[in-house]
Amino acid sequence: MKTPNRSFINFISQHAELHEEQVARVFEAHVYPDKRSWQKFLSITLLVLGLGFIVSGIIFFFAFNWDKLTKFEKLGLVGGLLSASVLLSITLKVKPVVRQIMITASAILVGALFAVFGQIYQTGANSYDFFLAWTIFATLWVWAGNFPPLTSIWLILAHVTYFLYVEQFGVEWGVVTICLIVFIADIFIWLILKFLDHAKQLQAPGWMLNVLSAFAVYQSTIGMCVMIYDAPHINSWLMLATTLVIYASAIWYAFKQRSIFYVSIIGASVTMIVGALILQLDRNPTDGKIFLLMTLYVSGAISLLVYQIIQLQKKWANEKDSN
Repeated sequence: MKTPNRSFINFISQHAELHEEQVARVFEAHVYPDKRSWQKFLSITLLVLGLGFIVSGIIFFFAFNWDKLTKFEKLGLVGGLLSASVLLSITLKVKPVVRQIMITASAILVGALFAVFGQIYQTGANSYDFFLAWTIFATLWVWAGNFPPLTSIWLILAHVTYFLYVEQFGVEWGVVTICLIVFIADIFIWLILKFLDHAKQLQAPGWMLNVLSAFAVYQSTIGMCVMIYDAPHINSWLMLATTLVIYASAIWYAFKQRSIFYVSIIGASVTMIVGALILQLDRNPTDGKIFLLMTLYVSGAISLLVYQIIQLQKKWANEKDSN
């Protein structure tokens, strides 16, 4: 039998003759965190904060004493700290989570080393080159660490690299094309992470997949809204087709997994896209009728979406309790 959760305990307490003390003991045994859970949480939190403050201190140390340090001292300090963090993560017999946090610090120090090297020798590299090199060399740490926060940092670096490339190289792709590339890439990455997590090759918890999917939906929403106002071209139709396929697949997956999150973000995205379509009906509003229509639409659409989400949540909760 599975461990009873909060909703199951509440359901049983409402339909059985249980005293409040009995219900409280069940909650303390199966729902509320115990002393050991709090100790684990605090130890990991303090360790993450400690390493974060150390890395931040290193960055501020270089920023404050930059002119007083020699080239050898600058590179030696960062390189030494990077080497030390890597060697300690390999040689020390510590808990896996501690080793993963140390590898994460190493990945951050790789970026610091590239930044210091670029400032010392004035390589002429722009921000895109810096983030591209950081992303490439951090890939090894992502695979070795198998740590979701480190994977999230890598995803942020990859996205920043792409947007810097578009900005600094003056790529004239248009907003729809830029959003389409990110949208397809994020969905592709989501599928890879899901497969690796299922194969036990890389940890991909739900919160990380949710953040990635939310950003992908955000990009598709921007692309679709801009597409409504732009002249149609091949990438516009590709954006429309991709959005329809991915959104339909996401809804199917949400109902299969009983995930309210995917229903919510898809519903919010469709609401905004339809709102942009309504605004497009009158591009030069003069009498305010279009704004009244938009007010009524937004109020009604959001109310309907929230109502449907609540009903789905209740339905899935009841089905889960009955099972």
